[in-house]
Amino acid sequence: MANDNYKVVLKSRFAGKIPVTVYRSERTGLHIALAQTKGPAVSCQINFATETETDDGLPHTLEHLVFMGSKSFPFKGGLDLLSLNAMAVDGTNAFTAQDHTGYTVKTMGAQGMQQFVHIYCDHLLNPLLTPQNYKTEVYHITPEGIDAGVVYSEMQEHENMLECIVHRQRLAAIFPENPCFRVETGGRLKEIRELCSLERVRNYHQRYYHLKNMWIYLCGAVNPEEMFKTIDKIDAAPENAPPAEFTRPFSNCRIPDIKHDRSKPFVVKGPADQEDEGVVEIGFLGRSASDSEWLTAVEILGSYLTKTTSAPLQKEMVLAADPYCESVYMGMDVLPRVEVSFDFSGVPVEKLDQIQERFFKIIREHTTADKLDLERLRYIIERKIKKLYSKLESSVASTVFDRLAQFQLYADSHTNQKHFDSVMNPIPTLEKLLEKPIEFWAEICQELFKDNCAVVIGKADPKMAEDLNKAEEKRLKELAENLDKYGCHVLEKDAEEENKVPILSAVERSKTLQKFDLFNVNSTVLLPRTIESSKVEKDWTKQANEKVAINELPFTAVIHDVDSNFVRTLFMFDLKHVPLKLRKYLMVFTDLLFSSPAIVDGQQLTDKQVADLFTKEVMDKSCDMGFLQNYLHFFHLYLEMPSDEFHLLPKWTEIILNNTIFERKKVLSIVKNLASGASSSKRDGFTMCQNIMHSLNNVKEHESRWHEDVVLEKFHRDLAKTLEKNTPEAQSVIDDLNELRREILKAPLNAHLICDPRKLDAKKKIDSKSWEFLDPTLRKESPAAKIQFDREEDVARFKIWTPAQQVIKVDSSDSSYFMQRVLCEHNYGSAEHVALVLWSNYLSMMEGVLWKEVRGNGFAYGANLYISPDHQSMTLNLYRCSRIVEAYEASKAAVLKVFDENLIDSELYESAKRGCVSNIMSKYESLKSTATLTAFNDMRGLKMEDIESLTHKVWDADMNASFELAKPFIRKLFDDSHCLRAIACPSNKLEEVKNVFPDIKTITVTDLQYTPE
Repeated sequence: MANDNYKVVLKSRFAGKIPVTVYRSERTGLHIALAQTKGPAVSCQINFATETETDDGLPHTLEHLVFMGSKSFPFKGGLDLLSLNAMAVDGTNAFTAQDHTGYTVKTMGAQGMQQFVHIYCDHLLNPLLTPQNYKTEVYHITPEGIDAGVVYSEMQEHENMLECIVHRQRLAAIFPENPCFRVETGGRLKEIRELCSLERVRNYHQRYYHLKNMWIYLCGAVNPEEMFKTIDKIDAAPENAPPAEFTRPFSNCRIPDIKHDRSKPFVVKGPADQEDEGVVEIGFLGRSASDSEWLTAVEILGSYLTKTTSAPLQKEMVLAADPYCESVYMGMDVLPRVEVSFDFSGVPVEKLDQIQERFFKIIREHTTADKLDLERLRYIIERKIKKLYSKLESSVASTVFDRLAQFQLYADSHTNQKHFDSVMNPIPTLEKLLEKPIEFWAEICQELFKDNCAVVIGKADPKMAEDLNKAEEKRLKELAENLDKYGCHVLEKDAEEENKVPILSAVERSKTLQKFDLFNVNSTVLLPRTIESSKVEKDWTKQANEKVAINELPFTAVIHDVDSNFVRTLFMFDLKHVPLKLRKYLMVFTDLLFSSPAIVDGQQLTDKQVADLFTKEVMDKSCDMGFLQNYLHFFHLYLEMPSDEFHLLPKWTEIILNNTIFERKKVLSIVKNLASGASSSKRDGFTMCQNIMHSLNNVKEHESRWHEDVVLEKFHRDLAKTLEKNTPEAQSVIDDLNELRREILKAPLNAHLICDPRKLDAKKKIDSKSWEFLDPTLRKESPAAKIQFDREEDVARFKIWTPAQQVIKVDSSDSSYFMQRVLCEHNYGSAEHVALVLWSNYLSMMEGVLWKEVRGNGFAYGANLYISPDHQSMTLNLYRCSRIVEAYEASKAAVLKVFDENLIDSELYESAKRGCVSNIMSKYESLKSTATLTAFNDMRGLKMEDIESLTHKVWDADMNASFELAKPFIRKLFDDSHCLRAIACPSNKLEEVKNVFPDIKTITVTDLQYTPE
C-alpha cells in the first residue's frame, strides 16, 4: 500500500495549536509536511534547497522554465490551465530565495489539491527545458540586435537600482568565502547574456530537482492517506528515482567571521536623476540557525531597537528634529549563521558618512545592562505571543511554511525532534525569554554588535546614468554589428512562431483538460455564513458581557460575527467636507498619531511612555486614507486587541485621535522624513508611472494627488523650513493640525467590529461616557446614519477623462512601465461587469492572448487588463518592459485582432471562467481577510449574496453574448481619443517612445509636484 511507504518522522504543534506532521518516503527520501487546519482553502508549497555560486541566475531561470510544460503534459501553460480545473486560486506561482526555490498553489478544497499536486510535481521533476522556451522565457537577442526575454526583463529592474547595488555589496562583504550567499540568484544581466545556457540549466535541474531534495508543505483540512495516493504517482515512478548519493545543500558550509572593520565602509553609487537622499546598510553575523533561543531573542531586540517611537534607533535617527534617515529597518536572514542587517533609507546626502558612527553610538549607549529597559522587552515578548496567535486567524499557511523552510534548510538532521519543536512552536521559547535577566540581553547585544561588520554607503549619482547609457549604446551597437557571433541566442521569426505552437494538438489539449476537470462553482462558494452585517441592537448585551454595552456606542457600528479570540475594529471617517487647506496635512497627521506625546488618564506622557504603554496593551494598529486603496476621502483607524480586553478600545481610540499633542519639533521631524522618503519613490519606475496616471485621472483636489510623497515633496520641504524656528508661521501649522483633528472627530463615522460578540469582555464598564470625546452633538450628520461609499459622486467630483499622455524618465532602472486607462461605466454584478471580468481575464491569464504575445516574446514581465467598478475604469498595465514599444504594439495588435476577427478559444474561455470564480473566492480565504472584505463590501452597499451571485453569473455567462458585450469597452481602451497614457522609462528609451507616441508630453518630477493652498 502507498501509505505504508510514508512514515512519520516528526510531530509538533505550530504555536502549540496547529498539528504539524512530517512524513518521509522510505522509497525516495521525499518529505511531506502537513499542517491540519480548518477552512475551505488548502495551501501547498513545494521546496527545493538550491545552491549556486554564479550570477547567471540558474535557480531563477529554472523556476521560470518548469512552467513551460512537462513530459507527461507537454504544452505551454498547461500547468496553470490544469490548476484552474482543480479549483486553484490564482493559478500557480513561484519564488527564488537566496537558498531555496519554492512553488506554490492554493485550492478551494482538498479534492482539487489531491488531483493537482502530482501534476505540479511532474512539471518540477520532468520539465521539457526546450531551446525555444529558454530563448523566450529566459534570454534571447532579436534579429534587430536587442536583448530580451522574460527573466532578462525582470532583472533589468534590479540591475542598477541603488538599493539593489547596496544590498549586493553588503552580501559580498559579509560572505567573501561563501559565494552561494552573495551571488544574485535572480541573475545579473551580463552573466545571463554570457554565462547562462540551457545546458547549464539542465545540469542544475539534474543536481537539485529530485525527491531527496524535495519537501511538500501542505496546510488545510487534508486526509493524509488520500494525499499519499496521489503523491505516490510521483514517488513510485521509476523516472523519478533520486540519485543514490546526495549531499544536502549547505550542509558543509562554514561561514567565517566578517573580516571587514566598520572604520573602512564600502561606498557605491547608483544612477539617479538628481543627487538625492541615499541608502546605508550595516550587516552583522550571529550564531548558528539552530540556536532557536538566540535567534528569537535577536528578533525581540530588533523590535526593541527599531519599532515604535520609544525604540532608540527610531527616536534618535528617524524622529530627531534633524533626522539622520527617513526609516530604519532590521532584517534577519536565517542561514547557517544568522545574518542581521540594519537598513537606513532616505538618508540626506550630508549625513551619509555619519550614519554608522551615529548607529554605534546609540547602540553602545542603549544596550548595556544599566540602560536596557527590561519591562519594555517583556511587553514586546508578550505582544509577539499574542500576534502569533492572531496569525492563526489570518496567515497561518505562510507562517508555517516559512518555519518549515527554516528547518528543511538548516536543521542538522531532519529527524531532530527537539529542533523541530523549537522552530514550529516558539511559544515556550518566548515564555522562557520573559524570565531572562537584563544581563542576558546585554550580553547578546555585546556579542552581536561588533566592529567587524559590513558598512555600505549608497550614493545617488546623476552622472552615472549618462555613463551607463553610453556604455550600453556602445555594447548594443557592437552586438548588432556582430550578430553572427551570437547565433545561439538570436530568436528568428520562425522560432517565434514555433514557440507559440503547443506540442499537443488542440484536440489532445482539450481532452487532457477535461480529464482533470473537477471545477464546481457551487463548491467554491464557501463564504462563511456566520458573517453577517447588522446594526447593533439592544439585545446584544444578552449575548455579551454586560460591561461591554455595545448597544450604547454613540455612532453607527456594524458587527461582523466571526469565531475569533480577538476584536479588530475599523473606524471610518468621511472627510469629504473637510477643507482642502486642512486635508493637505493628512500624511503628516497620520504619521504623528503613533509617534507623539499624549494625555493618558489625565497625565501628559512622553512619546516614549505612550509607545511603551501601547506595546503593552494593543496588538496592532494602522491609520491611513481610504479602504483597501479605494475611496481616499475616507480616513480609517484600525486597532486590534484580545476580545477580553475590549475596554481598551475606547481608551486608545481617544488617546490616538483626541489626546495626542502636536509639538513643533516632532512635526518638523515627520515632514523632513516624508520629504526624504520621496527619494526612493523617485527611483521606482512603477511608482512614478502610477503618479503620472493619478495626475492625469484626478483633479488636483483629489486625495490620490496629494497622498503621494513625490507629489508633496516640495510642500513637505517648504513646511520643514517653516517649522525650523518657533515662529507665528510655525504655530499656524500646529493650529492647522489641531483643527484637522477637530474636523475628523466631528466627521461622519462608522465603526466595523470584527469579532465574536459573545467573547467580548471588559475589566470595567463601557458605555456612552467612554466615548464622550466623540460627542454626537458635534457631528455633521446624525450618529444613526450608516455611511456608504458613493461611487457616482466620487467619479463625478474627482475624475478627469480628458485624453492625455505623459512620459517621465527614470534612470535608476533599466525597465520601463506603461499604463493606459479609459472610462468604463458599469455597475457591480451587471451583465457588462460580468463580461468585462471574463474577457479581461481571458486576455490576461497565463497562456492568454497578452501572456503569449507580450511575455511569451520577452517584451515585458507582465501584461494585464484591470477592471474597476469602483473607479469606473479599465487599465492596461505593462510591467517591467525590456522593449516597451514592442510590448504596447503587440498588446494592441493582439487584443484588437481577437475582437476584429472573433478569435475565441473555447478552452481558454472555460479556463478564464474558472480563473474569475477562483479569483473572486480567493479573497475570502482566511477569517481576517473575509471579515475585512465583508466590511468593505458593506460600505459599498454589497451583501454576501451579491458576491456569490457574481460567481454564478460568471459561470453561467454565454461565451458569445459576453464577448459582444465586452467588445466595445475593450476596443475603446486602444482609442487615443479616449485614453489616458502614462509611461516611465530610462532616458535611452525616451526618443523611441516619443517616436511612437508623437503627442506625448515629457515631464519631470517638478511637474508632478503640487502644493495645496
